[in-house]
Amino acid sequence: MFTGRAGRAEYWNPAFLQVAVVWGAVLVLRVLDGAAAPAGAVLVVGAALVLWVLVTAVPTIALNTRRLHDLNLSGWWQVLALAPYGWVLLVVAGLLPGRPAGQRYDAARPAHVPCAGCERCG
Repeated sequence: MFTGRAGRAEYWNPAFLQVAVVWGAVLVLRVLDGAAAPAGAVLVVGAALVLWVLVTAVPTIALNTRRLHDLNLSGWWQVLALAPYGWVLLVVAGLLPGRPAGQRYDAARPAHVPCAGCERCG
């Protein structure tokens, strides 16, 4: 999950989904708060947002790590996102093209084991 690399398309598709869900939930919370909605509705939307963030936290960190690997950077660079405006680092990392040196993060491929029926062995 934290090994290998993620290209730009593999990174941005889930990233856009994450942003859309979180911003959408925050927008709904703001509308409900301004409309004097019942407290139960605000609680349900807020709980759903917290649950979404908790469920997607580890996959998001893993995806960020793999994207940084594609740039030949350690996944620990995403700790900078905890600093004010540090999230800009992850946005920039998502926009940059991958580097060939990032291959060092690829999983080692096992050697081919000859078999009796595959095309390579005959």
